[in-house]
Order: sequence, then structure tokens, then C-alpha cells
Amino acid sequence: IEGYISARKEESLKLRITSYRIHQSLVEKPLTLEKYWPIDDIEDDNSDELIMTPELLQQIKQAHNIQ
Repeated sequence: IEGYISARKEESLKLRITSYRIHQSLVEKPLTLEKYWPIDDIEDDNSDELIMTPELLQQIKQAHNIQ
């Protein structure tokens, strides 16, 4: 789970920078990166925390046909 969350955050940051660079090239007075695409604290892992419950584990097993 941690690897997945980390990869998603990295993808989001890449998209943010790419989009911002395009914005810079299209306007006379570009915004700052934070004003263009503000983000909360990236290092705050609590927002993406997944608590594994027995019910969730059972759902995952059923979805992937695992016994």
C-alpha cells in the first residue's frame, strides 16, 4: 500500500510540474507554482492511510479470487 501511495504522489507531482510549465509558456504573467496548483503537505501520510480491517481483507480476497 505504501508503495502505491508513494507512486501516486510522485505521479501527481510530475503532472503538477508539467501543467505548470505549460501554464508559464502560455501567459504573460505566470502565477507562482503554489498559486497555480496549491497542495496540502505532501509529507502528510495520514490523509492516505488505509486501515486494514478483516472485512476489507475479505473484500480484497473475494475481488481477486484468493482463498
